[in-house]
Formats: sequence, C-alpha cells, structure tokens
Amino acid sequence: MKKSKKTTARFWTKEEIKENRIQDEIRTRSIAVEEKRKKRASLRGKQKIEKKNTLEKKRKRRTYLPFSALPPKWSRIEDVNEYYDKLFKTHPKLFEGRVVQKDRITEIYKLKPKIFYAGRLDWLGYVIYEFDYVNNVILDCPIKDNAVYILKGSQWTSLVRFTKGKIRDKYKESYKKVVHKNGWLPRVEVALHNL
Repeated sequence: MKKSKKTTARFWTKEEIKENRIQDEIRTRSIAVEEKRKKRASLRGKQKIEKKNTLEKKRKRRTYLPFSALPPKWSRIEDVNEYYDKLFKTHPKLFEGRVVQKDRITEIYKLKPKIFYAGRLDWLGYVIYEFDYVNNVILDCPIKDNAVYILKGSQWTSLVRFTKGKIRDKYKESYKKVVHKNGWLPRVEVALHNL
C-alpha cells in the first residue's frame, strides 16, 4: 500500500496578506479609473456631436447678408463717389485697371433711392438701392462692363446669397438684367415697377 502524502494548509504571512490587499486595491482603482475615462470620452463625444448639431442649427437660422446698410448720410452722390474712391484705395489689386462710371451713380440717384447697402466679400463694389415707392431693388456695380440688376423686393435678401450666375440660372423670374446702353435708365425704371 502506498502511503498518501498529507497536504498541509499553507497560511499566508501578514506581509503577503498586506501585499495582496494592496494589489487588489490597485487593480480595483485602475479598473474604476479606466471606466471613468471611457465614460468621460463617451460624454465628450456626445457633447461634441450635440455642439456640432447646435452650431449647424444656429448657422441655418442665422441670416447672413453679404451687404451692410450704409449710414443715412448716403443721400448725396458725392458720398457714394467717395465710397468708391476709398474702395479703390483699400483694395488696389482687386480693382486694378478698372474704371468707375460715376455717371451711372448719378443716373440711379434720379430714381430717388432711400436706403443703400454696400456689398462685402464676393459682392465688394456692388451697391443695393432700396426705394420707398416700390418693393423691388437695384443691384449695381458702376465699374465698366457690369449690368444693372433689378431684384424682386420680397426675395433680394435671399438672392444675394448666391452669385450672379446662379441667380441668372436658377431664379429667372426674380431678376431683370439691364445693360448700360442707349436709354438704359428708363428700362431700369420700368423693370423696377414691373418685375
């Protein structure tokens, strides 16, 4: 018969117990830290998405107009001419070799515009003339080789968000183009009333 070996229970020493508790606590804490990090990252991701969605909603609601209203002093032709002189000085490369036909400004003033808007960015050099007696507006850049556009009054703030090319292609019923040739001002006046 074989003699069976007795197994004796091994007891841990105080130092080993203490070391095991420390290791367990470190593992527990590192798991908790990792879970918190994942949770924060998830929240940050959600917050970024929410912030992005909020910004997109605000952008859609914001009505960006690439024109700014000009001060009431613009009731004199000299002020408009001075505006174009300053524009040529502040943006010399953009307007290099171009000629302002100041007589066009004088002609449009005969129609007695009430409010003026100066173009910015893509519409730099353009002015919108608004009138008391008619809803439609005039969009003009008095630099040579630019036609006058009459825009539907109810739509002009939407239309100027596009280029002239897109306005011509997509919104044919919302504008009238008048080329500066023989008797152009009466044609502008007719379009202003009949668009």
